[in-house]
Amino acid sequence: MKKRPLVGWVIDGGKKGKYKGLSMHGRAEEVRDRKLRARLYAAFGRKYFGSADHRRHKEIWGEVDDPETVFVHLKVADGFWWEY
Repeated sequence: MKKRPLVGWVIDGGKKGKYKGLSMHGRAEEVRDRKLRARLYAAFGRKYFGSADHRRHKEIWGEVDDPETVFVHLKVADGFWWEY
């Protein structure tokens, strides 16, 4: 993504006969701001594990300032939603 930051992504879900989703494209940018990275890290920990201190969260994401962990901001240029 550093060489070619133009990306596309899809978020979808639902149950049989009631699928819906969102398709988007835009630009990927690495989040480098330390305060924003810390907020994102904590938010992911709360959402998926109940706490950023949860053992499993740290196994997956490392520590809050782990240089191996990359956060990506997807800047939407255009998109559309669908359902069927």
